[in-house]
Amino acid sequence: MKIIIPIIFIIFCLLFSFSSSQPSMFDFCVADFSAPYGPAGYSCKNPANVTPNDFYGSGLGVPSNTANTFKIGETVVNVENLPGLNSLGVSLSRLDVAVGGVVPLHTHILTLQKFLWCYKAL
Repeated sequence: MKIIIPIIFIIFCLLFSFSSSQPSMFDFCVADFSAPYGPAGYSCKNPANVTPNDFYGSGLGVPSNTANTFKIGETVVNVENLPGLNSLGVSLSRLDVAVGGVVPLHTHILTLQKFLWCYKAL
């Protein structure tokens, strides 16, 4: 009886790991903006038409304008300006906070937010 429980557990873990992996067709799915936007997002571009620029974006390297009431500026990178992020469920943003700036309380429903704080001398 003691050996049966670990064997069942291992079999369950193996079955779960195989059932939760996505098919290989989703290794990359570059957004095709010429096709209509649907409930599942953008259609995939033909792999023969994929270019390196579909996976490169320089928007996060540029500071955003902080001349507003809260003294913050945000630069967002998502599938709209980086087509290689399509079907990954990922978006990136850079938040610039000026001296005396505040970020108002807010929530993000059904999302996860990670922070990387970088300090720069003024």
